Amino acid sequence: MGMMQIVTGLAVPNFRVVVNCYPLSVEKEILKTEEEQEKLERSTENRSGRQAKLRVQAGMEKNALRVRRLMSNQVIPFRAQIVVIAHDQTKEGLRSKMAALKGAVGKLGGIRYYEPSWEIATMNYYNAAIPGWSFDPYDDFTHKLDDVNLVDLLPIGGTPKGDLEKAETLYDGEAGNLIGLRTFSGEEGAASPLHSMIVGSKGSGKSRCA
Repeated sequence: MGMMQIVTGLAVPNFRVVVNCYPLSVEKEILKTEEEQEKLERSTENRSGRQAKLRVQAGMEKNALRVRRLMSNQVIPFRAQIVVIAHDQTKEGLRSKMAALKGAVGKLGGIRYYEPSWEIATMNYYNAAIPGWSFDPYDDFTHKLDDVNLVDLLPIGGTPKGDLEKAETLYDGEAGNLIGLRTFSGEEGAASPLHSMIVGSKGSGKSRCA
């Protein structure tokens, strides 16, 4: 959790991280997992050695747990595609940003990056990273993830845009988001000044301090 902050926390302007999510069929995922389970069960008859059998048994237990979680709607399967796009006015500046981004991605738990070398591939990824759906079917380098793992890779903040429109001061949040504060509260023209402000996470005891 929070590993994507290594990238989003870079002091590099004009780059964005896009995560395209494609929901998968739960029924098909259950069938695929059951087929893999049957293969493991057959392989136990041909394997010799305690270590080999333990590995197969661990795989079977993992598949059985996944099927139970899928059937009980505890997890939802997705395919996810992560695209990082950088912008700059000069080639030198763009190379510098790309070097910083590559270095950050290399620290994300063994994640490997793919840098397109062909113009058409670059345009395909650019179109795939346009907000909304640009009718681009380019889904290369997607990875199968359950929602519980995918949510930790989403580079998003928790502060709605509307809360920042009239903010008088802005502060960085712990989740890579922005926190906006106002010294007056109430309707326009009748707002009264606030004597104090207490900022903290949910359940941290703000009400008791007040």
